[in-house]
Amino acid sequence: MKKHFAKTIFLILICFISVLSTSSLYSEDEGTRVLVVCFSRDGHTKMVAEKLAEKFNADFELLIDTKNRTGALGNMSAGNDAVMHRQTTIKPLQHNPGEYDVILIGTPAWFSNMTPAVRTFISQNDLSGKTIAYFATCHRVGADKATAQMAQLVEKGSSKTALQLPLTHNDLENELDIKIDNFYAKLLKKTNKQ
Repeated sequence: MKKHFAKTIFLILICFISVLSTSSLYSEDEGTRVLVVCFSRDGHTKMVAEKLAEKFNADFELLIDTKNRTGALGNMSAGNDAVMHRQTTIKPLQHNPGEYDVILIGTPAWFSNMTPAVRTFISQNDLSGKTIAYFATCHRVGADKATAQMAQLVEKGSSKTALQLPLTHNDLENELDIKIDNFYAKLLKKTNKQ
């Protein structure tokens, strides 16, 4: 009888821990609405954004640049537009950023710069009063500069308190889940202080 009772308690604890570890601390029921927004040309940033959206129980918005960014000419144009800090035309959004409390903004780093589509999103939307965090992906270097650039644009020159998640392709292959968990914990701590 004691063995059966102990086994039952153990199984209940395992189920409880499993539910806690998979559930998000952000939810509409608690009044905190989260939106993950990104542009992604090759799919790396989109993959990170989808994982973040799942972790934060968030809605997901993929920015669509109407300018062709494929092929050799598209790549050259993309890099030039990013370096020159140009905007572009993006398709209408499916979600209204004004309806969200927390917004995570992501971009690939093109020559250590945010993409024109993300620059356009930031420029076209009033993000004041929101908790904003940033993520970027790159092959080897530049994601940290792209996240800082986004933070400076949103926060009008100050990126000291901005929560940033710069990721290399090596991070995507080897440490993504750990980095997302740490990012989640830091953002949770930041939003609880406000």
